Amino acid sequence: MKKYIIPVLAIFIFFLSAPANMYASEDRELQFFGVGADVQGNNLGEYTVKTKGEKAEEGFVFTPQKPFTSTNILFSVELKGEGSVILKISETNAQGQFIKEETKQVQLTSDWAQHVLPFQLESTSSQVDVFVLTDNQKETEFSFRNVQVKESN
Repeated sequence: MKKYIIPVLAIFIFFLSAPANMYASEDRELQFFGVGADVQGNNLGEYTVKTKGEKAEEGFVFTPQKPFTSTNILFSVELKGEGSVILKISETNAQGQFIKEETKQVQLTSDWAQHVLPFQLESTSSQVDVFVLTDNQKETEFSFRNVQVKESN
């Protein structure tokens, strides 16, 4: 019995001394998923998207996990690159059925520029997906940072 006490105490002390955010799901890195594209991040919070050029509307998607308390939301993102892309917000219900979407075409520049797209939700219980997508079938590379989907007044 004594030979188990020291390893159990060591494990217990390890868990007590580990930072609390190691276990908190809110502190996980934001997840951006490629849509016909590769998404690579760096330690500065910037991401590079390289599309395959197989079809139009390639880029990335992000799904906010925090529920909304207001039906007025705002998608904002900083972008840079060449050409133009489409900002898109898509709303679905709890069963995954499409409700509505909003799009906006924006011109990319060689310097970081913030772009915003306001949206009116049908319900605060809806799921929201935000996208930045190419507007044509072409291999494209662009960068993004500071993606936010927040409630607006």
